[in-house]
Amino acid sequence: MGTTIIFLTLNLGLIALVRPISVDPWVLKFHVPFLILCVLLVAALLVMAKHLGRWVGGVLILLYLVYLVINLQHL
Repeated sequence: MGTTIIFLTLNLGLIALVRPISVDPWVLKFHVPFLILCVLLVAALLVMAKHLGRWVGGVLILLYLVYLVINLQHL
């Protein structure tokens, strides 16, 4: 989750300072909500369980595969 925060603040901030960023509507429609969902899911699991077990790893991999399939269909 720290990497996500760094990317969204530091990296995008630096990039926007160098050159304004235009955002594709698909990013706002799909990627941002999916990102928020995943961050909230992991945060909730960490608060409740204090660690991530194998079943959580499986769920996260499944979420990534769903994300990948939807992206490939959108190309």
